[in-house]
Amino acid sequence: MQIVLGSAGSRGDVMPILEIASEMKHRGHNVRIFVPGHFLDEAARRELPAERFATDSRGLMQNLDSGWRSAKRTADWARQAMEEQMELLVPAAQDADAMVTMANEVGAPTVAEYLGIPHFRVCLIPCLPGDAPPPVQPLQNLPSYLNRFLWSGVELGTMHIFGKALNEKRKALRLPKIRRFSDYAAGYSHNLLAMDPMLAHPCRGWKYPYSYVGYPFGGDDGDLPPQVEAFLEAGPPPIYIGFGSICLPNPEKTTEIILDALAVVGCRAILAGGWANLGKGKRLPENVHFLEDAPHKKLFPGMAGIIHHGGSGTTHNAARSGAPQAIVPQMLDQYFWGKRVFDLGIGPKPVSQTSLTKRKLVKILRELSCPNHRRQAREVSALMRTDGIRSIADKIEEDFKKT
Repeated sequence: MQIVLGSAGSRGDVMPILEIASEMKHRGHNVRIFVPGHFLDEAARRELPAERFATDSRGLMQNLDSGWRSAKRTADWARQAMEEQMELLVPAAQDADAMVTMANEVGAPTVAEYLGIPHFRVCLIPCLPGDAPPPVQPLQNLPSYLNRFLWSGVELGTMHIFGKALNEKRKALRLPKIRRFSDYAAGYSHNLLAMDPMLAHPCRGWKYPYSYVGYPFGGDDGDLPPQVEAFLEAGPPPIYIGFGSICLPNPEKTTEIILDALAVVGCRAILAGGWANLGKGKRLPENVHFLEDAPHKKLFPGMAGIIHHGGSGTTHNAARSGAPQAIVPQMLDQYFWGKRVFDLGIGPKPVSQTSLTKRKLVKILRELSCPNHRRQAREVSALMRTDGIRSIADKIEEDFKKT
């Protein structure tokens, strides 16, 4: 098969698409990939033929404002990304047999429909409308009838952001106008739910076809730096604290909260800078080790607990490690994963990043040592699937043969 793959998102979106591309290439398929420029080195390391999406997810995250201005900037970026996807993917996929993208690539179903090829939509969150709450908003404890109302709001909002530009593109391609976004995004595509059913179970009311394929963990994510190995050997297991691809409005203040809370509890910690810029340029105490980026597969199993932002990838990696975790959500699906971690008993109740204080973080640090959380985390880890990449590749090959 000739396969075009793409993701214009953050690390949590791009790394899975690179892992899927690597597996498809290993199986003898020809692949062509589109990713943001700062991930081209990752593609080259895997010897994958990658091209550049100009839309910059990292630049977006680093320059977000708050409130309405943040929402408008994100919507403008999403529209620009959609338009670029269609401009690049239409010529790139002319001879393709299939297209594989993350769910964020809004223009991809139109491109696939225009070219008459199957589109595989890889979803890291349960993004099918139903009785459960939309995972992209903070209200995760409402009854099902209000959840269905919220899904209607998501439909209206998504059509407001994308509808006009998307239908203009479709008109130029002589495709019918779309009126319901979910019918468009989920109705045409093969929906591959790249989540573990232990963490995100099926929902009553899903009317679109879907397949659970497990989270795309991928292979070896690198060795631990020697300094980290030495830190781990020098004392009891530390707490990991890192917020991944989230960019904080005041990383200095958040770093101070973290260090003050650690001083109260007296535990060791690994502080991951990431896009959030935690701890950068600051003199840290001996019980805190700074790490720019963390190879989760190697690092997390040695942690006493994991505090993170709540991205799908970090949540799955933490759950697979068997360590208890606590989520400090800031936006989108992070609230959903925070509630799931709490409901499963593998960590304490989430505390939003905007309301995080030293007192609340001290409470989180102490709750992570709860024997019940640790026992439940081990039980959940033992029941998780770990073959997501292989399952996705199998499903693509299987479904392609049917089309």
